[in-house]
Amino acid sequence: MKQSEKLDIILRYLYERRDDRREYNIAEILAESKVDTNPTEISRLALQLRDAKYIDLNNLSSTLKKARITAKGITYCEENSYSHKGQSVCE
Repeated sequence: MKQSEKLDIILRYLYERRDDRREYNIAEILAESKVDTNPTEISRLALQLRDAKYIDLNNLSSTLKKARITAKGITYCEENSYSHKGQSVCE
C-alpha cells in the first residue's frame, strides 16, 4: 500500500470522529484498517500530518502516537486527498 493511501486512511478515520474531542492511536487506526506497518513508518506518517497542520500530535513515545484532527485537517479532508488529488477523503 502506498504512503499516500495510509495518510488518507488516518485522516478519514480522524475526520469521521472529528467532534468527539478524543485522541486516537495512529498504530491502532492502521491495524484496524488491516494495514501492515511498523513504528518507523507510523512516526513518519504522524510527523508528515503534523507538519502539514492536519493533526494535533501527542507524541507519547517512539511507538505511541495519538492524534486528533485539526480544523485545517477537516477542510483538507472535505476538499482533497493524498492519493486522489482534488477528490475528497470523505467520499
